[in-house]
Amino acid sequence: APTSSGSWDLTPPDQITGFSTGTTGNGNIPLLWSAITAPSDFQGFHVYYKTSAAVTYSNGTLWSSTNDTALRTATTTGTDVTDLTVGDLYYFIIHVIDKAGNFSTASSEISANAAAQGRAFVETTPPAIPTDIKVESKDGKAILTWADPTASDLALIEILRGKNEIPVSGDIYVSVNKEIKTFTDKDVKVGDTVKYILRSKDINGNRSGNSGTVTVTIPEATQIVTGIQNQQIQNQLPTKEEKLTEDGIALLEKSIATMDKVLGLYNVQIKKLSINKTKNKVKIAQIKSVMRRIEKNKAKQVIKLEELKKKLKSQN
Repeated sequence: APTSSGSWDLTPPDQITGFSTGTTGNGNIPLLWSAITAPSDFQGFHVYYKTSAAVTYSNGTLWSSTNDTALRTATTTGTDVTDLTVGDLYYFIIHVIDKAGNFSTASSEISANAAAQGRAFVETTPPAIPTDIKVESKDGKAILTWADPTASDLALIEILRGKNEIPVSGDIYVSVNKEIKTFTDKDVKVGDTVKYILRSKDINGNRSGNSGTVTVTIPEATQIVTGIQNQQIQNQLPTKEEKLTEDGIALLEKSIATMDKVLGLYNVQIKKLSINKTKNKVKIAQIKSVMRRIEKNKAKQVIKLEELKKKLKSQN
């Protein structure tokens, strides 16, 4: 609406602070806030609420001066929202409205349970157990993923852990806030077997039961992008029954050349990873371990190749 000077009033009132709940009872929830510096064209307070988080003026139920006439007065610092369902959890925000129709920024969102007469309501229903729990090893770490339960009052997921001969205990290893749904465990090394159990916890402190146990063993680095496995290289060796032929020598030479190629590719990988040695320390160590095994096998094959060549030459 235009002001007395003819310009349009587009300035919203200040945001409410100190928004909180009082002691609930009989299906009512008292709301409290700090006194405001009211605009000259103050219109009233608008409260919006619903039974799930992320309340806005467009998705919440309005509680205003129609319900409580005190909300027309700028000095008001509280109201009782009534006729709520006992036991339900409600979420609230509040705006200041001026006569030009400007809304203040919404207050912070708060929540409270509607309690029965004469006692505070204590919600004791635990959330469900996390589902679809999976763990895998990647880059020398254990990567844990899961699906959160759908409880509206879910707060976090608690992770319990055991490692090697140490079983999973009831002690919390780490807590992860809702909606994250993944955890990377860096406190592992090659050869470790790590076990995890998950459970849920809500904002009222209720815990679910424990999930089943998921387990992963941290392996050494796998063979590189060529897809050539060390065992495949071993399988290329001539058997004892094979005759000393030029084909047998050619097979050994091919096997040695393959290992040279693999070692070369590994060296390229190490060079790239060494740009950040601290971050890639574990991966570099894994690759070097594999390289040592290949180099050992290669040395054996070189010796056998020379022996075959000598025997074949003596037969001719």
